[in-house]
Amino acid sequence: MLNNRNILLVGCGEMGSALMQGWLENGFEPTKICVVEPSEHHAEKIAPLGVKVISNIGDIGVFVPSVIVFAVRPQFAKDVCEQYKQFAGTSLFMSIIAGKKIDFYKDILGADSKVIRIMPNLPALVKKSASAFCCSSEVGNDDKSFCESLMSGVGVAIEVQKEADIDIVTGLSGSGPAYVFYMVEAMAEAGAKLGLDANTAYELALNTIYGAGDFLKNSDKSASELRKMVATPNGTTEAGLSVLMADDGLAEVMYKTIAKASARATELGK
Repeated sequence: MLNNRNILLVGCGEMGSALMQGWLENGFEPTKICVVEPSEHHAEKIAPLGVKVISNIGDIGVFVPSVIVFAVRPQFAKDVCEQYKQFAGTSLFMSIIAGKKIDFYKDILGADSKVIRIMPNLPALVKKSASAFCCSSEVGNDDKSFCESLMSGVGVAIEVQKEADIDIVTGLSGSGPAYVFYMVEAMAEAGAKLGLDANTAYELALNTIYGAGDFLKNSDKSASELRKMVATPNGTTEAGLSVLMADDGLAEVMYKTIAKASARATELGK
């Protein structure tokens, strides 16, 4: 599945580089990847990996891409995508560009273009991304499977059926790492206020979040079941949860947080 297509990666900054390294570690052949990267700094970093690196599409030579992955900043998206009209009709287009909808690509590349829009998140840099993707109606099952195989190199990938769901995904998993980072900050700050050394409080908060997440990931029990295992009746955990699980507690705060971030994603998409 992975090695039956040539990939043209357009842009190789932090996220693009993370994707490519995930593909290579997952068994993708370097000779089947070509990277368009005008930055000499980024190009020098990836050249030792064995992939072909060019500064612009005019230097592509005999390389024939069947998949083109856009990984550039949103403000450059229109100018960059217009350079790839020649591949419309023969290539599958995949994009991790935030906020750009499928119709944005179809308007530039053609109404019949096959487009997959992907929303990864920051842990892709450590191969732990929670990614979601949606497809234009032209995308077939083989293309979907190929997308899942590619994205599995940096974590997990889940298909959503409605493109509007990508805005919710953006508010949930796209922005989600920042919520977790802030939770570590808040837990550490609380521990310090109550008298712990600040560094000790931070290390305990950090490793509690990390350990709990890893335990949950590898458990056959749900988050709710594990929560109940920790919270013995009339114990310390139950006392703390009485605050978090109040009507105006964490569930309500998290709903408002994700709803606001999702609404902002919708606004930016317009």
